[in-house]
Amino acid sequence: EIEGYLSPGNETKDLVRFHYNQREDMFDAVSYNKGGTILHMLRSYLGDDAFRAGMKLFLEENKYGTGEAHQLRLAFEEVSGRDLNWFFNQWYYGSGHPKLQVNYVYDDTAKSVTVNIVQTQDNVFQFPLAIEVYEGEKVSRNEVWVDQKESSFTFQYGKRPNLVNVDSDRTLLCEISDDKTMENLVHQYKHAPKYADRREAIEGLAAFQDNAAAYATLTDALSDPFFGLRILTTETIDLSKEGGKKALKALETMAVKDEKTLVRAKAISKLEQQGAGDYASLYKEALNSKSNAVKVSALQALYKQDREAAMAYAAGIDNKLEKETMKDALIPVYILDKTEAELPFVADNLIAGMFFSTDNDKKNTYKEGFQWVAGSSSEQATQNLVDSFVQLGNQYKQYGADKVAVQVLSQVLEAKKASDYENKEELVRIVQDGLEQLQ
Repeated sequence: EIEGYLSPGNETKDLVRFHYNQREDMFDAVSYNKGGTILHMLRSYLGDDAFRAGMKLFLEENKYGTGEAHQLRLAFEEVSGRDLNWFFNQWYYGSGHPKLQVNYVYDDTAKSVTVNIVQTQDNVFQFPLAIEVYEGEKVSRNEVWVDQKESSFTFQYGKRPNLVNVDSDRTLLCEISDDKTMENLVHQYKHAPKYADRREAIEGLAAFQDNAAAYATLTDALSDPFFGLRILTTETIDLSKEGGKKALKALETMAVKDEKTLVRAKAISKLEQQGAGDYASLYKEALNSKSNAVKVSALQALYKQDREAAMAYAAGIDNKLEKETMKDALIPVYILDKTEAELPFVADNLIAGMFFSTDNDKKNTYKEGFQWVAGSSSEQATQNLVDSFVQLGNQYKQYGADKVAVQVLSQVLEAKKASDYENKEELVRIVQDGLEQLQ
């Protein structure tokens, strides 16, 4: 949720706004993503009992009527006995979030570590913050209050800490930039208890894969108890590094036996991307899975190692629903194989891959598919392509999608005009009709 809020354009918006240019503006990542995160922070600050009691009081006092944020604040203040103006002023009636630059200064003589925190954003926030100091498996918890542009906190230790973990509760809506070492991140993955701790460690250790300890930790993370982190590690780990054989064995097992089909699908894709060996039999067996995610990954991977077997499987799919659910694999295969009979199906499903995929290889394949459709003589494929772009342009006109659609269809129009097909006039008419619908 926080990642969604941190996308461009949200930082300058107040949570509570008294005017919206259009109704859809209230359904954004500030109202929802940031709003939910703020409630989570408030619950953490007040405690579950007070938070639930405050919500109940707010609902009872405003039932059958309307309510606003000030009434919510008053309800929480009544049940908790705390002044919450500071919280609501900065989070509900203000914009932005803390951006923290953190560094750690160790003094082995004084047996102390000083944590320096600088807020780099313009407006200074105030907030409670948990900082935990790890000496091996021993953890000391420190709760501090930050309300200055620059703050420093000093903690004693018996032996030099393996890790100092700022915002250890992982509830503060913030961006933290610190100077944790590779050794700190290894310790964090092994001993810090939160999902976010382990995720941060995995992401940080990606830059240290030439180090044996870092790579061993990533290999261990392939067995993380949370399936999402197993997927993240699979995406992150480089099998070509020293120690890659153990990771490869783990991925082979994951591709066949992991309890989560999304993990199995990701492991199959990783095996194919890394060119790790001949796994055609594994991919063929995976095509028998009940999971569409597994079958999608398996078909894409099989095409690279046994094209004929992959195309035979694709040709055998005649159920419309199954074809639709398998389209993420079928579309690239049809494009690469130039399966003429499937040109209309390809044309109807190009937009997602062209504009919304984060995978550059996939995006390039879909762009190749677009060129294929744009230069074809198929009236049905042309009509499907035009209809999909007209729908995109009109549905998301407020975001400028209509201009993008016009630009793309203009390219298609030029390609049709330059062709020498017998049905050239009809192809041109189809595209021109689409352009008129976008005006």
